[in-house]
Amino acid sequence: MAYLIDRINQSLAKEGIQPRTSKARTWLRSKISNLNVAPRTVMEDRQRLKDKSIIGKMYFFFYSPKLEESLPFYESFLWSYQLTSAKMVF
Repeated sequence: MAYLIDRINQSLAKEGIQPRTSKARTWLRSKISNLNVAPRTVMEDRQRLKDKSIIGKMYFFFYSPKLEESLPFYESFLWSYQLTSAKMVF
């Protein structure tokens, strides 16, 4: 994680943008929106997810329920903490 933050800070410095400002947040949002990574394609590669998960690490993911219109509220950005290795039951 520190590596990623260092790279972001270096890129901000090249652009002449001060970290932790609204301009830096806007810059980062624009970079993220240009990644063109479909969440569905990432989640479909279950073997890669299984091989890359590490016990003791925290994982974040987006969630969009099928019936979201009928729900009064729901979490859209969830996290999980892997405590042990187990067979996937999905």
